[in-house]
Amino acid sequence: MSSIRKVITVRFSREALHFWRGAPPEVAFLAHPHRHLFNVAVTISVEHDDRELEFFIFREFCRAICTIPKGLGAEPVSKSCEMFADDMIQQIIASYPTRTISVEVTEDDENSVTLT
Repeated sequence: MSSIRKVITVRFSREALHFWRGAPPEVAFLAHPHRHLFNVAVTISVEHDDRELEFFIFREFCRAICTIPKGLGAEPVSKSCEMFADDMIQQIIASYPTRTISVEVTEDDENSVTLT
């Protein structure tokens, strides 16, 4: 019996304005709107080698359910990377309940959260 598990990963980015109302004094600047480049990676299990889930279609699904605002013209948001990832993984689980799923959200390729 093989222990190989097949997964695919799709990635996309969103530039957005963000702020953290509860920022402690050491990082008080985070309480004001500032730009981040959020990078999202979604990994999901597949059953076979012939595009069971097609990359482009699955990535568009993930983009559509992503709650990170689209662009710097959008209203600044105070959600954390953890909250964005949780929003996404809950919706993916609802659509693909039998799959192994992970969602990673990074800000500026420096800090990230991964939910599995």
